[in-house]
Amino acid sequence: MSPQTRLRRQLGIALLISTVLSLGTAARALATATVTQPRANGITQKADGVEPPAAAKAGIPIYPSQSAARSHPVVVYSVDAPKLASNERVHIAGSNHISYCTSADIDPATGDAGSPCKGLVGGTQPDSYTYTLHLEIHAYQAPSATAKSSGQPSGWLASTERLCTWHYHHCAFTVKNDLTGLAARKGQYINQEVTAWTDSPDWESGQMVELESNCINGTTLSNCNPQPNNDQQTLSKGQLSVVRMGRNYGGSVTIPTDGQFTQNYILINTSGTFQKQVVYSRPIYGVDAGDVIETSAGVQLDGTQPCAPDYCTLNGSSDPTYVFQHAIEGEWLLANSPTHKSAGSGERWISGSDVQNCQAADGTGDGLCRLQMMGAVTAPTPPEDRTMYLNFVALAKDSSGEGPSTNGIAPKVTLSSGQFDATCNPSLFPDSGALCRFSP
Repeated sequence: MSPQTRLRRQLGIALLISTVLSLGTAARALATATVTQPRANGITQKADGVEPPAAAKAGIPIYPSQSAARSHPVVVYSVDAPKLASNERVHIAGSNHISYCTSADIDPATGDAGSPCKGLVGGTQPDSYTYTLHLEIHAYQAPSATAKSSGQPSGWLASTERLCTWHYHHCAFTVKNDLTGLAARKGQYINQEVTAWTDSPDWESGQMVELESNCINGTTLSNCNPQPNNDQQTLSKGQLSVVRMGRNYGGSVTIPTDGQFTQNYILINTSGTFQKQVVYSRPIYGVDAGDVIETSAGVQLDGTQPCAPDYCTLNGSSDPTYVFQHAIEGEWLLANSPTHKSAGSGERWISGSDVQNCQAADGTGDGLCRLQMMGAVTAPTPPEDRTMYLNFVALAKDSSGEGPSTNGIAPKVTLSSGQFDATCNPSLFPDSGALCRFSP
């Protein structure tokens, strides 16, 4: 046993800790994981989901203006980050999955029976809507796990916004920032909140969007207790990761932007079921348990002619009208093999899911879409050779029933461009003395 390993075991110090929870804690408490404090020059990666069950049950209210929405945000995640020091670096990476209330959600016979969208029925209740929504994420320091921000950008550590429409109704989006100069007196929590607003004259009080959630007590949102995901072996629909670099820490291994796909297409499952594929994989060498891995990806997809250069077939006949318009999904996985598509023993999901519709926001069937997802994870104990893989896993599905072209070309969306970035923040006490790296 090396002196470094002996020291680590003697002290019982977990210098890098991942406690990513999948969209929330249990309903009874906004719990945070117990964490041994790192040394002054250590690194901690931690995340806690605080999604209150009420947020999943009631949804995110829509307001008639940006200012009104910012005055009534919904806190969806929180990370307990005590003793923040102004001279440490803090990396924030968060994601959320919001869903528009489509007709399938509102119809009592379809969708989730517990969805807050069920209340949009017209008459004495708010009507359903088809207008464009503005969504915002804000990350900020707070005095408690449920405290909202000031509603002003000057108080946010990171923020981003996006549009969401009836046609473009899967509305996952991300936020990220690298920070210094934080002061503990401003609060020991890093919180993440969501707001929704519209300037449409068709707005009615009581309209909302769904906050997608992983429930532990059934499939309905009406009795949802968000599912914990401390070790990230369960794929979540969103997350908030906070990486804290100690004030004396100087180690970071970053690979340059890389757009080389392992597979430059995603086969479309036209029966409407799931068929995950690895479209990008990058090895990491010299991995130690506790290394913090950060990833981001942006992938452009083209489904304008899924069986190019021929046409797909429908019921045995050529179908030149088929354009892929349905769901694309992508997520990051830290795996023991470049072919693995789900987190098995000793593997971890790095990010939540990004789900998008492959069409324009106005419903135009253009077949173009984009996946974007980021996250951070603390590496588990690696295989004996200390090599692990960053896999970007994706799927494409619709219920069109389209078949291969007459020449046998299967329906697929092509990956027209991509940007993949990764950073390894190595443990201070690696077992072998070698730091994680992206080259052999």
